[in-house]
Amino acid sequence: MVYFEVIIGAIVITLALIYYYIKRKEESIRNKFTSQQIKYVKTPNILIQAYKGLRAELYEYEQVKKWGKVFGTRFLGSPTIFLCEPELIQLIMSKEFTNFTNRRANEQWKRIRSVVTPTFSTGKLKRMKPRLDDSIDTLMANFETFSQEKLQFNVKELFGAFAMDTILQVAFGTKKRAELKNNKNTGKATNFLEMLLEAEDEHEQMLAKENNGTNAIKNDNGNSKLIKFMTNDEIISQCIQFFIAAYDTTTSAISLSCYLLALNQSVQDRLYEEIETYFNRLQLESDGTELDPSKLMTFESLSQLEYLNAIINETLRLYPPIPIERTASKDIELVTEDGSHRLNVKKDDIIHIPAYTLHRDERYYPDPETFKPERFIDNPEFHKYAYLPFGTGPRNCVARSLALYEVKMALINTIYRYRLSVCEQTKIPMDFYINGQILSPKEVVLKVDKR
Repeated sequence: MVYFEVIIGAIVITLALIYYYIKRKEESIRNKFTSQQIKYVKTPNILIQAYKGLRAELYEYEQVKKWGKVFGTRFLGSPTIFLCEPELIQLIMSKEFTNFTNRRANEQWKRIRSVVTPTFSTGKLKRMKPRLDDSIDTLMANFETFSQEKLQFNVKELFGAFAMDTILQVAFGTKKRAELKNNKNTGKATNFLEMLLEAEDEHEQMLAKENNGTNAIKNDNGNSKLIKFMTNDEIISQCIQFFIAAYDTTTSAISLSCYLLALNQSVQDRLYEEIETYFNRLQLESDGTELDPSKLMTFESLSQLEYLNAIINETLRLYPPIPIERTASKDIELVTEDGSHRLNVKKDDIIHIPAYTLHRDERYYPDPETFKPERFIDNPEFHKYAYLPFGTGPRNCVARSLALYEVKMALINTIYRYRLSVCEQTKIPMDFYINGQILSPKEVVLKVDKR
């Protein structure tokens, strides 16, 4: 009996100490933000909200709606500033971006970024297109099989398989062995991994040329210059990040675009007409040897599809993949040029930009819950920093061009061949996973009719 009482007493004391620690931490953060002249808000614990089945982006939307565009809180245990004011976001993402990092030290980020960025250039994307064409062929074959077996099915499954196939081919070159057997390999890197290794080879050649075997290569003025190289661990890390970032976000973007097109038949009809006109023009301009118009598409020519671009932009406005976070690397006061907005930020403060909420600001998006692709046509009036599906500024998503390339090609080929519409199994409104900060639909069941 005494032993039992000792255990109960220890549990009570432990819980009391935990409660005391949480209250002290809460009070410390409250006083901190008060000294910075930032409104402090005690927000509900996001983990408890998730346990209750509440989606993170909806929780954040309600908090901003209740407390305003700028406020401080304790978010996942850390002092965090919720920010939905585009004028201040612009300073953080652009002018003062060196003072607001992601996860790495600035010098390491600059070095890795200098290697990764060229792998997503227009020229490199052109070299990846044959692999993407293969993935599109597989996607269309899957659509043909599924549409013959049943008229309605979860299109997210097909687009998920497409995203996975694209990652395996574009990032890791899974068909490289077959190309070598058929003597089709050009000798140039044609996937993300090869391009990173290509950059590493260039670095080693540079070091050999300098003949000192160090990284301290100097410019003509004697200052150290940025060397474009990555360690093996960094290359592996980039490949893992590529996989994690590319799969779910690309799958969701394509699936949700199709969902919105199924809900809005007039928009889908207008898109089909644009695609048909586009394909007819490509075939007229070709030599007539290629019968599949989708194979005639190029990275540059896709920009001609203004309405398609508007549809994708509007889909990403309504359903941005993730929020954006930056961490202050030093104390800094942010002041807009006209002095209308001011924010006192301390070192290690986390800036949390809830894109889902930002994209529903009625100052820039009247009737924000309505799907209106026309918002992105004819010189949209919203603030540039009120639309951040991929981030913006020097630290934006480096794979943005490739992601949009995949989404466009998948939508073009799908809508050109099939009409999508809602059915009894279509979830309206869409049902999303309770998945932390990632916005991902559970399933997208649509009726699919061959044109």
